[in-house]
Amino acid sequence: MLKNKQVPIYYFYAFACLISTGLFVFEVPKIVFWAPYILFIVFFAYNRYKKETFRIPASAVVLAVFAVVYVIFSYYPKQSFHYQAYIHIQAVLMYLIGYNYFQPKAPMREKLAALDRYLLAISVMYVIYIAVTFIHYYWFTPADLEERFYYSIWYNYVKKPATVISMSLVIPLTYGTYSLFFSPWYKKLIGVLFIAITAGVNLFTATRTLVYLIPVLLIAEFFVWIIFVKKKVKLGLTVSSVLGAVLLTMLIVYYLNKDTFLKLFEGTVLARFMEYGMSTNGRWSYSKNVLEHFSFTYLGSGAYSASLGTPHNIWLYIYDYGGIVSFLVYCVFTGMLIVNFIRFLCNKKVLIEIKILISTVFSVIFIEYMLEPFILPLPSFYILTLFIFGLFSGLSKFQPKEETAL
Repeated sequence: MLKNKQVPIYYFYAFACLISTGLFVFEVPKIVFWAPYILFIVFFAYNRYKKETFRIPASAVVLAVFAVVYVIFSYYPKQSFHYQAYIHIQAVLMYLIGYNYFQPKAPMREKLAALDRYLLAISVMYVIYIAVTFIHYYWFTPADLEERFYYSIWYNYVKKPATVISMSLVIPLTYGTYSLFFSPWYKKLIGVLFIAITAGVNLFTATRTLVYLIPVLLIAEFFVWIIFVKKKVKLGLTVSSVLGAVLLTMLIVYYLNKDTFLKLFEGTVLARFMEYGMSTNGRWSYSKNVLEHFSFTYLGSGAYSASLGTPHNIWLYIYDYGGIVSFLVYCVFTGMLIVNFIRFLCNKKVLIEIKILISTVFSVIFIEYMLEPFILPLPSFYILTLFIFGLFSGLSKFQPKEETAL
């Protein structure tokens, strides 16, 4: 429990963190460029007040090197340096926050509860962000805006693709899925609501990835819950196998009767899902364009995106805009993350609930990294992904000491 004299300071710290996060999630003009800095300062100040350790790992140094070389090779003289660099600087800071979040002397369950509240708050913020975007779209958007694009709620010249709306719901979906199985009953209801909102919004915007991931994510989460928490291995394997077989059967039936279903749902949003199915031909064509002309002398500038389309893969996106040096440095960082994640999963000192929560969020983030370009369209999501990466990296070698008050 918190000591009485610490309560005002802790709640001020928590409130400041939420406000700072909200400012960059909602992209509030001007302050959006500085809010993550404020968040880092608040976190670092509280860390010093608590006399906790603050570590700067090698992975953070590599990420910082990436930020420098990426900005150098993608620099555009007509824009300010900070405008082009702030996302990457803030990503490094959020990684450091995540890395230092769990402290050896702090009660792990209390830190988990605080993390749970923070992810819930972010989830609510993104749901509101989408609701306001839709309201703005219907009330203020000119009729000539191209299909499946939405203007920013602050700027009527900044367009957001429908995939940005989808990415905004990654944290609500993953938090909701986790809550459905591992939280008290009232949070289970919130989890169901977040899952339903994700499905509804993505069907409305005709965005496929998260819609297809929902049943897969639910089955996977059920599998983990019943085997690793309830310890009912045989039942878990049986039920998960049955659910997987049902899902596979539905897919087979669909593909065998695709034309019939297309005719049945012609003119509806479901027709887009059925027409394109799980195909990623468009995305693959952009990535293939990069791979076919891959060059170790290439220095970036977005040439491939200009010639065919932006690669829907964050590594190839970085290569296209930041060049081969940026790409190689980010690959080194990715390799370090993979090692950290494996160590995190294998660390027996970490609570199973923490492993499940972070792994659930990370799994969908990783899929989005492979399928979407989102650094510029939704910087808040990219910045927060580094916070998640920092969490499991910091826990990868975690060794708790004797617990004390938070």
